[in-house]
Amino acid sequence: MTEKFKLFVEYISSQIEHHLPGEEAHLEFSPIGRKKSSLYLEYAKPKISAITLLLFEMEATPYFLLIERQEYKGNHSGEICFPGGKQDECDADVFETATRECEEETGIPSQFLINLGNLTDVYIPVSNHLVHPFVCYLKGNPKPLLHPDEREVKNVLICPVKRLFESDVKSTISKTWSNGKTTNDIPCFIIEGKVVWGATAIILNEFRWMIRKQLHGFYGDL
Repeated sequence: MTEKFKLFVEYISSQIEHHLPGEEAHLEFSPIGRKKSSLYLEYAKPKISAITLLLFEMEATPYFLLIERQEYKGNHSGEICFPGGKQDECDADVFETATRECEEETGIPSQFLINLGNLTDVYIPVSNHLVHPFVCYLKGNPKPLLHPDEREVKNVLICPVKRLFESDVKSTISKTWSNGKTTNDIPCFIIEGKVVWGATAIILNEFRWMIRKQLHGFYGDL
């Protein structure tokens, strides 16, 4: 692990513990009309899910992972998202859910994932899931050896963190739902040529807010 990456992950851990941006950061990438997650939770009884935002460093540059899901009959078919899924009864806690799902989907052993903390939970109304997002890094900071589950994962995207701050990263899309209604101007990121929207974009934006003041300080002019 380089000294820069060591300081970067220590900073992230400190920010999560003391200065988490919270739901204000969520609103920038929420579809129009979407309320804060905490307001839904006043009456919703959600299913529990967890994801892993996995960080690592290659050639003195920080990266994170996203996956492209296979097409299937469901609400999140073909989407770009973080490794993750719903909690199983055998999971000791939601962190175990996040790391187990990450291992199942990417092949990265869960024991190599070092937890930096939990970002703000995100409620997904369409599937009634409350997502617990964990930021982790790889023990020893190696390049991840990927063995994705081909049944669930079409592709794994290795994304430079600096992409979150480039001028053309933000865009909007229109989405037509199963009931025939269309929502326009849904905020999204364009990362590795893919559209990232919904809960994944909401989580990424909180992470982006959290590190935006210090990424340049650690990594200079990326």
